Amino acid sequence: MEPRPSEEPSHQTPSAVTFIPVSDASSPILADYRDLKSPSLRENEFRGRTTLFIAEGETVTRTVLSEGSLYPVRSVILTEHHRDKMADVWEDLTKRLVSTTTNGSGNQQQVPIPIYVAPQPLLEQLTGFHFHRGVLASVDIPPPPPLTDILSTSDVAVVLQRVNGIDNVGSIFRNVACLAGKDRSCVLLTRDCCHPLYRKAVRVSVGHAARVRFGIIDGWDESAPSRDDHEHEQEDDPWEGPSEGQYAVGKTVRTKPTKRERKLMRQESRRATAINQETEGDVEANRASGDPPPDPLTLLEQHGFTTIAFTPNPHATDIRSIPRGSLAKPAIIVGAEGPGLDTSTIRRAQLKIRIPMAEGADSLNVATSVAIALSWLV
Repeated sequence: MEPRPSEEPSHQTPSAVTFIPVSDASSPILADYRDLKSPSLRENEFRGRTTLFIAEGETVTRTVLSEGSLYPVRSVILTEHHRDKMADVWEDLTKRLVSTTTNGSGNQQQVPIPIYVAPQPLLEQLTGFHFHRGVLASVDIPPPPPLTDILSTSDVAVVLQRVNGIDNVGSIFRNVACLAGKDRSCVLLTRDCCHPLYRKAVRVSVGHAARVRFGIIDGWDESAPSRDDHEHEQEDDPWEGPSEGQYAVGKTVRTKPTKRERKLMRQESRRATAINQETEGDVEANRASGDPPPDPLTLLEQHGFTTIAFTPNPHATDIRSIPRGSLAKPAIIVGAEGPGLDTSTIRRAQLKIRIPMAEGADSLNVATSVAIALSWLV
């Protein structure tokens, strides 16, 4: 990160937080916030290719500035109104958080987080859209810790397979933080999921995407034998997905998707195809080098987790038949609304669970399903 140009402070609180007035949207110190609606930027954020994320609004910014946030804040930009409204956070901010720059000798030095104060029209000019939330924060994304480190310090895991609905991913992180607790839980996502630090996902999570640990997994080893293989050699597989003409949504099955659901399925399919094509070479190279990515289910079980596939299949166990909180280290595995989980994943999981619904009910949102699972199993 380049050293930030020094500017004269215009206002100081007793805690010595320095506010820097800005009046030029083209200033290089505001580069993190420029053109946030850019399609290429949004695509890179969705796929997790960026080294920072943006927190929007007062509530989300307060969350990422709180002591439980996992990521270092680079800077904040806000209006004068929000500078005064958020005065209670600046003293704590000064004591705990720093942004890092490199001096001429290459050594790291710590400086106070820059808090830029801008008029509302400049914020809109800078971001490229009508921004009415009054405050933004730029937050660094450091390299993730190894999956084994995350799992060895977690008692609850939620595993997402191809869940690339932005609102669903954000809501799931919020559910995990609220119902399992950020200090004992984690989320694993296949690479074709929406990245949890995508700007809207962070907003939907109310900032909890910056508080819950997560790891990206390259996929499932479908060649690994299923624990149920011997049971189905001479019979139909009860864990096969919905039959032709049926449509799995959340935790139920019906016969035909709506127009909106067909559109979402096409979007998810295009995104998943693009991401899979992009990462296929890396995965194959790892396999060729004798260092394949770890199989998620095996890795979870090696760390003592009970792997639980959620499926609308009627052969699955009714969640109500399991005593509440009785499972050791539950790993809740869910798939995208529409296709659901791969059949191989369902078959290989230690438990297959369904959430019962009232007769005639249309569907249950996947984030809602995760919330029900957490509230019952944790």
